[in-house]
Amino acid sequence: MPASSSAAASFSTSQKRLLFAVLVAPALAGSHFAFTFFLDIRFLFGSIFTLLALQVLGMRGGVAAALVAGAVASLNYGTLWMLPILVAEVAVVGFLVLRRNLAMVLADALYWLCLGIPASYLLFHLVLKLPQGSTSMSLATLTLNGITNALVARMIFMGWAVYSRSVTLSYREIVHNLFSLFVLFPSLVILVLSSRTDFRETERAIKTSLDQDTQRIEKLMETWALNRKLSLTVLAQTLNGRPSREAQAYLALATRSDGNFRQIALMDPAGEVVAFYPPPGPGESTDVGLNLADRRYLPQLRQTLTPMLSEVSFIWDGTPRPRVALLAPVLDRKRFSGYVCGVLSLKQTRGLLDKFTEHTGKLYTLSDRHGRVIMTNRPEEGGAPLPPAGVLRFPGSGSGAAGATASRYLSKIVVGDLAEWSLTLEQPVAPFQKVLYATYTDKFTLLVVVLVVSLGLAEVLSRRMMVDLERLLEVTRALPARLASGATVDWPKTSVSEGNYLVANFRDMAESLQNQFLKIRSANETLERQALLLRESEEKYRLLFDSANDAMFITDTGGRILEANPLAVERLGYAQQELTGMDLGEVEPEGEQRRDRLLEQMSLTYETVHRCKDGSLVPTEASARLIQLGERPVVLSICRDITERKQAYQARIIAMRDLISAIAHQWRQPLATLGMIVQRTHALGTLKGLTPEYLDEFKANAMRQVHYMSDTIEKFRDFYSPDKERIPFSPARCIEESLTLLEAQFAHHAIESRLAAGGEEQLLVQGVPGEFQQVILNLLGNARDAILERRREAGGRERGIIEVSVTSPQPGQVCIEVSDNGCGVSEEAEAKLFTPHFTTKKERGGSGIGLYLSRMIIEESMGGSLSFVRDGAATTFRIELTTGKLP
Repeated sequence: MPASSSAAASFSTSQKRLLFAVLVAPALAGSHFAFTFFLDIRFLFGSIFTLLALQVLGMRGGVAAALVAGAVASLNYGTLWMLPILVAEVAVVGFLVLRRNLAMVLADALYWLCLGIPASYLLFHLVLKLPQGSTSMSLATLTLNGITNALVARMIFMGWAVYSRSVTLSYREIVHNLFSLFVLFPSLVILVLSSRTDFRETERAIKTSLDQDTQRIEKLMETWALNRKLSLTVLAQTLNGRPSREAQAYLALATRSDGNFRQIALMDPAGEVVAFYPPPGPGESTDVGLNLADRRYLPQLRQTLTPMLSEVSFIWDGTPRPRVALLAPVLDRKRFSGYVCGVLSLKQTRGLLDKFTEHTGKLYTLSDRHGRVIMTNRPEEGGAPLPPAGVLRFPGSGSGAAGATASRYLSKIVVGDLAEWSLTLEQPVAPFQKVLYATYTDKFTLLVVVLVVSLGLAEVLSRRMMVDLERLLEVTRALPARLASGATVDWPKTSVSEGNYLVANFRDMAESLQNQFLKIRSANETLERQALLLRESEEKYRLLFDSANDAMFITDTGGRILEANPLAVERLGYAQQELTGMDLGEVEPEGEQRRDRLLEQMSLTYETVHRCKDGSLVPTEASARLIQLGERPVVLSICRDITERKQAYQARIIAMRDLISAIAHQWRQPLATLGMIVQRTHALGTLKGLTPEYLDEFKANAMRQVHYMSDTIEKFRDFYSPDKERIPFSPARCIEESLTLLEAQFAHHAIESRLAAGGEEQLLVQGVPGEFQQVILNLLGNARDAILERRREAGGRERGIIEVSVTSPQPGQVCIEVSDNGCGVSEEAEAKLFTPHFTTKKERGGSGIGLYLSRMIIEESMGGSLSFVRDGAATTFRIELTTGKLP
């Protein structure tokens, strides 16, 4: 009988009732008062006393104590799930201990692994809808809490049993429980201490990170404001006394040179707009003459006579958008004679702030002195948007220093010499808490795993201590039957002399049988090795066949498909079962003629097309070979998709057609000139008017035209150079050469081409110059066709303009834009511009692969991007590449 059963039988009814009350009281206290590790990770100790009631009072007493403690705990915490979990733990553990004679700690571990964890997962994750991380932590905490309580309850019972000597205990269980105790409790103590340390270190890291970012961003904002003020102050000094027409040019230059200004305006002393840039678009009203004397910043500007940042105002066009400006006074002999107002574009500033904060999860809010928000990356709180006026308030934030709230740390930065703006940095604590929570979820889970492993190891070690005697008894009891059946005997080693005598007597008798068994086992091992080699060979073949980058087919000599790899199934669109058994002729036309040639030549390489299930055709290069599979010949076909190769070849042919057309335009004028020279020479020869001076002039003119035509051939030969080595080259120079190649065509069609390269000729990119020039020629050709299409639609000879600009918007980057005033691109066609075989010039021979291959060259070969930009009436294609300066 188990020890708990004998303990229950030794108490009278009155003693059992008293013990029940004594054990239920601490069980209720243990379910109410919890030990908190950190955050919301808590241990409850009520089940220690319910399991003690199980051991002392039996199954009924334990379940009754669990019912009382679980009911009170559920009411106390407002959750009903604690009652069934606590009662189920006691009932299952009682069944395994009292009916199956398992150790209590091992029985409790089995309960949590087989029933408690799955049931809790269904409850927390599927019913209560807790996140996966919270569910994992709850499962690990409950399991560790339950097993720990079971171990403590058993150790208390064992201490009482040793003290009272009224209950006998198994020596194996004592060793098992002590081993588990020495593993679990030091781990829990270390975990508690490390959690406190980690929490303090996390708090220190948050404050340090916020202070460092505050210093960096404060310096960034100070530099940004100083640069803008210096730029506008210099402009104000330059505009002093300038007429409005001349001032307009300076405003345009300043606006274009600094991307942080969206608009710059000059006001007279009365606050009336004198000039501004950029000018209004078609249909928009001009602001010249507009009086802004009522602006609140004007008195302060007149008083301080120093540049300042304006308060935020809002533009209402459906949704309020903040608008801020930088103001600089125009001084004439230190007297206020007007001011310059630069409307700021905060896009670059937002990008820098986003870059500073994107990896740390910090939030920032830039506001004016009245608390109106200029710019922020704060999300909507509680599902409600920020206040319409832009006011954003933070609890407990202090100026210039980090202050902690319940859920975030704050820091405030003053922007501007007059403290016109302020930048508030917030560091939410939730991400750090989430990391800690995830870390300790892993630690708790690891501790549960270690505990379960230690329980298993303790069980193994405790059993091992008794295994010698048990094995000796087992061998001596079943030895005649084992010898009769031919089984081997695992002779135990023991320090008992009598056992050694028995082992020696029977060992000689069994030696002959053991030798025979060794021979049989050796034969079996040989067969197993051969089977293993065969399996490895099959696995290698399957790995190569299934992971090939080309479609592969195995067919019989009659053309029936025996097997196809996954890529072939995916490419043709058939299911594996459909493809297996089909005739190869259904997929590949003219398969029968090639099959006859293959059987004669043993191998064959050819180009063909594969017909997919949906009827589409895939250009394919196939390599077929006759091989021996087992005892029959089969055909292994390796088929490569050459669609992109075909498309590239077709694009090259189209480019060659365009370039030949360009050669014709280039040579038309020189040939006409040569014809006129020859005719004139013939006429003068007829009249005998050929003088030496005329012959020299004839020679010079003729050679000039010949040299021009020869230079044209050299340029086109360079374009078709087969060298594909990636080298540094100047995009601006390639564009100049491309415009030179198409100069005659543009002149013939009365199209004006402009190249605005500025000082960007020295910028280099890495790639193949010929491929880049092919992209530029394709974009220029599309622009030419769009202009001609516009003329056909308008029925007149509209002026055609193609503009190419090369700029460097930021260090390490070059931007190329090709714009035209042609017929434009519809919204429907815009979404398909870079799709293969989509064209708007089908009736004029367009193939629809030019833009597709151009994007492929820019993105895959040069690591850049090619995109379409809708810019008013103009059609613009933009190329962005990384670049570097010439050495």
